[in-house]
Amino acid sequence: MHKDARIAVLFGGPSAEAEVSRSSAEGVANALQETYRNVEVLALDNALTERLFSGSIDVVFPVLHGPPGEDGTLQGYLEILGLPYVGSGVQASAVGMDKVAAKLAFAAAGLPLAEQVVVTREAGVPEAVARVRRALGDRVVVKPTGQGSALGVSFVDNENDLHGALTTAFSFGPQALVEARLDGREITVGVIDTSEGPRAFDVIEIVTPEGSWYDYEHR
Repeated sequence: MHKDARIAVLFGGPSAEAEVSRSSAEGVANALQETYRNVEVLALDNALTERLFSGSIDVVFPVLHGPPGEDGTLQGYLEILGLPYVGSGVQASAVGMDKVAAKLAFAAAGLPLAEQVVVTREAGVPEAVARVRRALGDRVVVKPTGQGSALGVSFVDNENDLHGALTTAFSFGPQALVEARLDGREITVGVIDTSEGPRAFDVIEIVTPEGSWYDYEHR
């Protein structure tokens, strides 16, 4: 892509992680400006369509956390507008954002997975607690099914914590994914598709320091 290409970095939206995306977008824009001359940071709001067209944007770089930025909604909108964008397409984004659908895809690929129970807000928290304890016991992880990787996630060790964790998860949506706790190292590897084929980046280990969620440590 030419150095004069016009790039729009998007942030915000109605997600609970909108303010986090603002900080992420600023970091992405600063990095892009080291190579490209025309980088603009835009908010996902009612004026976005007009601003994208009036600015003759060549490519969009979404930096939105949670729905509608990561669940395929924004990707479909950009495809309707005929604007190229960075990242996964509509289907991959939709499946990746839904933790239950993602695990179905992982299972179909033969990957080993933690045991799970999917519970609903409609059935009520007491019924959800009973189902989880029968199937998995008390030592579990509770996650909203359609939010970012850590938003609303709780580590549980007893029945009282489980009740609170499910209440928190249901505040983000009608379903929660509850998985058996697995102890071990947590690593992540970014992979992008290039003109020369898929490229894997360096391995990152996610280390959990005492008293906080996690930190990123390069290995």
